[in-house]
Amino acid sequence: MTTRTDEDLELELRSLPGVLSVSITYGDRDDVEVVTLLVIGAELDSTRSEAHLILSLYYDDATLVIEEANDAIIQMSRDHSRVAIVDAQLDHATGTAQVQLQYNGRTGLGHSASGPLIGGADATLAALRDLGIEVPFSLLSVNSVSLMNRWPVIVTLRSTRSDSDRMGIALGEGELLSSVKSTLNALNRFLATPVRPA
Repeated sequence: MTTRTDEDLELELRSLPGVLSVSITYGDRDDVEVVTLLVIGAELDSTRSEAHLILSLYYDDATLVIEEANDAIIQMSRDHSRVAIVDAQLDHATGTAQVQLQYNGRTGLGHSASGPLIGGADATLAALRDLGIEVPFSLLSVNSVSLMNRWPVIVTLRSTRSDSDRMGIALGEGELLSSVKSTLNALNRFLATPVRPA
């Protein structure tokens, strides 16, 4: 069972350089046994060291597993297609964000006139729906935060079917791309299963 503490742990680990995803495995008593990071980039040793330190502050007995993305992404691509960011643009004059996503050879386009942060998240949800993906979540909040001399964006989504929230964090080139990546990050478990168009 995921707790607020586990969500905080996941957010901290996702903020580390090169971390693409975080997976938490629970034991029989709902205790955290294994935390697996999917990592890409040249700073693997530094990321491993920081992740060990962060995990020890939350769960000293948990095991940390680092998977290099090159091998893992190949396996994931065999299992199913992934939603990919094609383009993200901001019209500075109007504050309109435009996000283009691709899934399984199809392209979806979303727009929002709410600026780079809220607009990026809204446009991403609109692009997913344009792809024919039913997204049972609404935007709850978008925040840019200071974390270790970087400014990642945190997106919180609220399920339209329950009171549960999903949180994503990402750092891209600029607020718009960070917002888009964070929104997809918040939905990564939802989008990890093969998606059927409506």
